[in-house]
Amino acid sequence: MATFNYGPPGVSYTPAYQVSGYPWITGSATIGAEVEHKINFPYVTKNFTVIVSSSAANSGRIRVTFDSTGSTTSVINGMHYVELDGDEESYTFNVRCKEVYLSTPATAGQQGATVGYTVYAELTNIPSENCKTMSGSGINIQD
Repeated sequence: MATFNYGPPGVSYTPAYQVSGYPWITGSATIGAEVEHKINFPYVTKNFTVIVSSSAANSGRIRVTFDSTGSTTSVINGMHYVELDGDEESYTFNVRCKEVYLSTPATAGQQGATVGYTVYAELTNIPSENCKTMSGSGINIQD
């Protein structure tokens, strides 16, 4: 009888995305203006949700990108982000990735605002090192 040694599943391993993901949560109570937080997922995501939390008086904004806003001007200039602009606003990304970036734009209306976030993810059993770093059109190259 033959034995097979397949190793860990890769990003194309369909069953990893068909079952419920492992829960994972992180967040921050405050993120300052023009500050960026990099979220590294321990495993490849099945999906993830970003929830904004801010003071009631000042609704802060958070931008979600798949590359650092400081790595190239094309991320912001190319509008390669989703912006959440209110307390308890959320967005669910049904994507596989190993990292995501959250940043706050510099706006006069945000000065003094307390902006925070929560990230909830459903993780596969695919190690994050098996996932490529995202780049290209729509991520960090201006179209």
